[in-house]
Amino acid sequence: MTQAKAQSAPEDDVQGPARISAAYVQDREISPVAGSPKAWRRPDGLAFMRDRKQIAGHQWEAGNRLQEDYQLSQMEAGARS
Repeated sequence: MTQAKAQSAPEDDVQGPARISAAYVQDREISPVAGSPKAWRRPDGLAFMRDRKQIAGHQWEAGNRLQEDYQLSQMEAGARS
């Protein structure tokens, strides 16, 4: 083992995700066995904007419907080919 590896912190001392930005929120409840009071998640763009009051509720609902319609059209297009 090299001297640099011997002085590095052990891998068990992880405090959070490797990369974090403003898009991540720590609000997911997890079991105490996991060792953290709350888990990190990255909400989709619409939920991110809604949580920060950048769009209204009706705009969020319209965006969700648009996403669902697009996903459905992609599934139907795949079934036709």
